[in-house]
Amino acid sequence: MHSGPPSPLPLLPSLSSLSSEEAWPDARTTPAQLPIKDPLPATASTTTLLVEPYHPLSQEPLGKIQVNNNKYDILKVMFSSTSLVGRGTVCYQARRTSDGQGFVIKDHWVLWDVDDVDVLNEIMMMKAMDDIPGVPKLEEGR
Repeated sequence: MHSGPPSPLPLLPSLSSLSSEEAWPDARTTPAQLPIKDPLPATASTTTLLVEPYHPLSQEPLGKIQVNNNKYDILKVMFSSTSLVGRGTVCYQARRTSDGQGFVIKDHWVLWDVDDVDVLNEIMMMKAMDDIPGVPKLEEGR
């Protein structure tokens, strides 16, 4: 039985899909195929985030995704933007197939532009929260 707060999950930006010889669906472009039991929040600002115990080895995957050379099983859709316009971020709870370690994968990151206030805000927030317990850390990316 799980006691105490769950371990923080590293944050992975999803920047690549599987090689063509792999027959895995691209979860970033086919979110309708993922079973979602609860309605998604209208906006992140009006949503209360509940922390659930995380047992990555006990869940069946909803799909698969690859980030750089690592493959991950998608276990849960944690957040999905509901806007028809904008950046369309989706966050997944996932486990690395090679070792079963749990991660959060954010499928969309805005390309760096020095004049883009939204990008600078996201980068500054992640840097400011770098050593706070329970806050995801960037594990890998481009």
